[in-house]
Amino acid sequence: PGEADSAPEVQVGAGWLDGAKTIALVTWGSSSCVPAVGETALKSGVLVVSLRDPEPGPCTDDLVARPLEIATPSAVEPADGLRLRVSLGDSSAEVDLGAYSGGPVEEFTPSAAWVGDRTIALRTWGSSTCPPVVADTRAESPASVVVRFVVPDADQMCTADVAPQLTIVQLDPDADVNRDA
Repeated sequence: PGEADSAPEVQVGAGWLDGAKTIALVTWGSSSCVPAVGETALKSGVLVVSLRDPEPGPCTDDLVARPLEIATPSAVEPADGLRLRVSLGDSSAEVDLGAYSGGPVEEFTPSAAWVGDRTIALRTWGSSTCPPVVADTRAESPASVVVRFVVPDADQMCTADVAPQLTIVQLDPDADVNRDA
């Protein structure tokens, strides 16, 4: 798991997902104005990620973790770790992603990654038009976190496709959880 090195203008977190096939990239800002991934390029061993500003319009005045997912470039060896340089407009930040030591993850299997001190990116699979909503989380033990999702209304219309869904889980500041949970 990685976190920003210093107090940059853009707050960024990142973690390996899906057996290190992808990277969860998290920025913090308005929940209604989420940036999009623009270009990515591997330059001298650093993954440079350019984010695009959201479409113009009003933004909510809140501060939330906003997840994005990017494919791990084939030239990257996750076991060696990775440095990311993320830019949004004139602001940028760097984050170190530690070495990935887990094994492969079976297709359509949920995966999770620490992307901040109390923040986890959780990747599940389901309808692309009905993302999961976290009802609550609890630390069952220092090695186990349980996430419960809101049960959707029976009459909610969802597409019948299966797509990756990236959800942010915020842990209670008093939760006793180790980084291997």
